[in-house]
Amino acid sequence: MLLLDEPTNHLDAESVAWLERFLHDFEGTVVAITHDRYFLDNVAGWILELDRGEGIPWEGNYSSWLEQKDQRLAQEASQEAARRKSIEKELEWVRQGTKGRQSKGKARLARFEELNSTEYQKRNETNELFIPPGPRLGDKVLEVSNLRKSLRRSPAD
Repeated sequence: MLLLDEPTNHLDAESVAWLERFLHDFEGTVVAITHDRYFLDNVAGWILELDRGEGIPWEGNYSSWLEQKDQRLAQEASQEAARRKSIEKELEWVRQGTKGRQSKGKARLARFEELNSTEYQKRNETNELFIPPGPRLGDKVLEVSNLRKSLRRSPAD
């Protein structure tokens, strides 16, 4: 398994091309975190999107992921609009409160409560993640004994 964090940062075009070829032929698993869209288009066979606490696998490269994600978001928006419309309809019916409807009223009220109590996680577009600082590990960074350093002079000197 290869874990790559921004693998194309600080690489020239030739090195990126080599890395793409290497990863194409690599038989293991590659987990890459990158903002390089072109790299993802050339290397990724599938993408795992982390969204609202779930991992959603997508077949294809970055460009196809964008298309599929747009379709999924449109479908979610449509479902949410239908849910809201249904809630409004049930709420209006509950507000009318006609006595002749009491037998049906309990079932409709239960349906309204079910629709209204659905915990619908809102999309968080900020994508912020807070990682608290870790504990202090000590004062010494490096401790050595009998350290020596020398510079070899070139024959021309």
